[in-house]
Amino acid sequence: MQRKNPHEMLHSLKQQRAALAISVFTVVTVLLLINNYQHLPTANQSGRYAQLLGIALALFVGVIAYFNITWSKRKQAQLIDTQQQTHTILNTVGSGLFLINQDLKISKEYSKQLETILGQHHLAEQNLLQILSQLVTEHELMVIQGFLKQLFDVKVNERLLQELNPLNQIDVHFMGTHGKRINRCLDFQFTRIHEHKNIVSVLVNVSDITRSVQQQQQTIFRSDLQANLLLAIMHANHDAVLHFNKQSKLQLETIHEILAQEGGSTKSHKLKIEPLTQYIHQLRHSANQLNLQILVYLSDEFEQHLLELKQQNYLTHDDFLALDITLDQMDHVLQTISQVHAHLQPIKPVTEASPVHLTSPETTLQRWQNDVQQLAKRHQKCIHLICTNASFQNLPLHLVDKIQELTWHLINNAVVHGIEPAEERETKAKTEHGQVTVSLLDMGSEYRLSVEDDGRGLDFEAMRAQAAELGWCQNNTDLPINQTQMLRFLFQAEFTTLNQMNSDAGDGMGLYWVQTWIEEMGGRIDVVTQPHQFTRFIISIPKPSPGQAQLTDHEEHTHTPT
Repeated sequence: MQRKNPHEMLHSLKQQRAALAISVFTVVTVLLLINNYQHLPTANQSGRYAQLLGIALALFVGVIAYFNITWSKRKQAQLIDTQQQTHTILNTVGSGLFLINQDLKISKEYSKQLETILGQHHLAEQNLLQILSQLVTEHELMVIQGFLKQLFDVKVNERLLQELNPLNQIDVHFMGTHGKRINRCLDFQFTRIHEHKNIVSVLVNVSDITRSVQQQQQTIFRSDLQANLLLAIMHANHDAVLHFNKQSKLQLETIHEILAQEGGSTKSHKLKIEPLTQYIHQLRHSANQLNLQILVYLSDEFEQHLLELKQQNYLTHDDFLALDITLDQMDHVLQTISQVHAHLQPIKPVTEASPVHLTSPETTLQRWQNDVQQLAKRHQKCIHLICTNASFQNLPLHLVDKIQELTWHLINNAVVHGIEPAEERETKAKTEHGQVTVSLLDMGSEYRLSVEDDGRGLDFEAMRAQAAELGWCQNNTDLPINQTQMLRFLFQAEFTTLNQMNSDAGDGMGLYWVQTWIEEMGGRIDVVTQPHQFTRFIISIPKPSPGQAQLTDHEEHTHTPT
């Protein structure tokens, strides 16, 4: 921001110099007159009277000059004080304040915050329209140009201008200091300044309203999510909702217990992050299956905060307090689900003859069919889900939830990552509908789960580029790709080839948890892929011994599944 002395100060200084010169001249004149008066003969009365009159007149002029000098100094002091106050205001005000003239040039004086808001420096005497051309689209700029011309037209009503203001809540984009794209929502307000019925300049006040707009959008979004919650419960399977509610409450209780653990060092706090991520990711996945988007949204908030904590070098217990707030919101949502579901569904007594599985295998497969169609619709794809020999009813109780959960993860992965859009499939001479095939076989000593899609296959070039970006390998296109190494990266946390995360994928954690759960069950996972043809995930899980299965199934009724 540039600082210049105002014209009033220069004019006041000139007045002081003139008054000082007059004062000096007056003093010299008075001294000369007094000297002449003393040398005049006593008899020359008229001459003496004239000299006295000259002395009086000179003294009068001197007094006027003295008061003029005093008044000028006082006015100069006021001007300096006013200027200092102005600079203080311009340096501390939270919005961008400046004047523009009829040429749309920014005044030499403007608030310090203006440069931060617009992401530019040295704005004095720059054309406002030229600055805006770097922040808005070409179409928006044309509308703004016409509006700014109307600001200086006295025939245009000011209230009408405020209603037509195209710069009221406008989105702008510019590059930050480190090459990062910055998006902001700004609000420009204009006030005309008149002089003799003419508009000489316009005061502009620009504010960064990004945060308030985001909060408004978040409030609307949450209201929509609440409506979505009611619709999802109304259309969900009764047993599936009961099972989800039970499992989710157990998961949240476990998360509360982990957060309540005392830890003095950063290392002990860091150790909390991985189990917290695992439990919240499981809850998010289950909520997404039932289309409970408000819980998906809160889970994403929770995971994002965990990611930020993971990147911090120093952690204390207070850093985890924000997670408690999100958990309280999730607890409230689960209570709402219980209350709404209780009013929508008749209460059924539980007897000893009731089935052990809250969700039957047939219900699960039906839900998957519905979920796949919704998932495909969100990603503008056409999908057929085929389940051959995919019966989970013969699985031990302690394996059912885990295998169903990781199966859905792989189905979700196939739809989002594997299957191409219909237009792309047509160019490859494929059918419009992609196909995801699920099979679960009892191989005697183990269970073998297969999830296959007839999509684009794994893109090892994209995988190498992503691994290089994460610093895991070198992106040297001259060297052949180590496919075995790339497949290992596929199951690492934070690894994803999606450019942008969405509610269904892109957080880089889906396959990481799939492998984690498989390892917990003592199994293994293999991947077979052919470019532009298919990708097949084959999971082998050893059968537990009969005694071990009975013991584990008994514990399932009293402990949270991990």
